[in-house]
Amino acid sequence: MSRIARRTLLRNALATLIAFDVVAIATYVANQWLEASGALTWGIAMALAFPVFAMSGAAADAVLEMADRHAGIPNAGEQIPPSGQCEPA
Repeated sequence: MSRIARRTLLRNALATLIAFDVVAIATYVANQWLEASGALTWGIAMALAFPVFAMSGAAADAVLEMADRHAGIPNAGEQIPPSGQCEPA
């Protein structure tokens, strides 16, 4: 699997999980505030899911960028210099 395909898959999966968590929290809060049935609160929360999913894409990108920045793992095909050597200027 190429790096771009893997990155897209990870981004979409993370964005979906973020959106589902926000929808589940909204369902719980709506259920407590409205004292309505579970089906009604899930319906209300799912109506809000579309804008939440759009916004969760930016959050997923930020998380993946942070992971890439702090991982210290080079991209496939890059050469790791031996320890003690400086990069050429």
